[in-house]
Amino acid sequence: MILTPPWWAGETTLGINEFREGRYDAAFRRFDGIIKGDRLHGADQDAPDAVLWYHGLSAAHLADFDGAVRDFSILTGRAVARSKGEERDQEIDAFEANDLRYMLATMRYLGGHYAEAIATFQRSLEFDLSLYMAHVQMARIYEAARIWPKAILERRRAVEANSASADLLADLGSTLILADSAAGAEEPLQTAATLNPRDARVPYLLGLAEARLGHADQARDAYNRFLAIAPSSYASQVSEIRARLAMSQ
Repeated sequence: MILTPPWWAGETTLGINEFREGRYDAAFRRFDGIIKGDRLHGADQDAPDAVLWYHGLSAAHLADFDGAVRDFSILTGRAVARSKGEERDQEIDAFEANDLRYMLATMRYLGGHYAEAIATFQRSLEFDLSLYMAHVQMARIYEAARIWPKAILERRRAVEANSASADLLADLGSTLILADSAAGAEEPLQTAATLNPRDARVPYLLGLAEARLGHADQARDAYNRFLAIAPSSYASQVSEIRARLAMSQ
């Protein structure tokens, strides 16, 4: 028995290759052509999953986040329906649905739809408490709005979900400093320094925290550690810290 590929297979393969080559505009036009072509008549609800997936990703790369939201909303809805039905493996479908739900939340966040993004991130966490990046994204939303108690709470929850991450601990320390809670930043930053002693951001932040607390010697030690390991990408921070050290002498 010879199986005939679906009518959209060839164009989809070409579009995927364009996407992988970073030709997002070409990929988007190709997938858009499938959706809006004669066979689907622009009915994106009928578009194959693979077409919607790459159409949405291409749209996101082109900063068309509302378009990406439409695609990932449909994909999420389909996966949720499968997880409640009798198709394939319900556990696998539930996992897939939550992955797509997280992607949908991210597209809503990138598109500036913050209330919807937070609600969707929170919904994704109901199915996977270890999804620490949902907490990270919500913390970023609250930071931008300067809602510091909620930003700190989400940073702490991200650390709880992945306590071995020096990056998450440094993020928590940074948010605490921005929220004028430097005293609380010491412990997570010191732990981050132990976990990743080569991360220049950590002694930089620790120095700022110690300086705000009036701990001049500890701040100087942290600044000197920062200067010893700071890569070239930290040129502006290096200039800042050298100026701070010169003024303290």
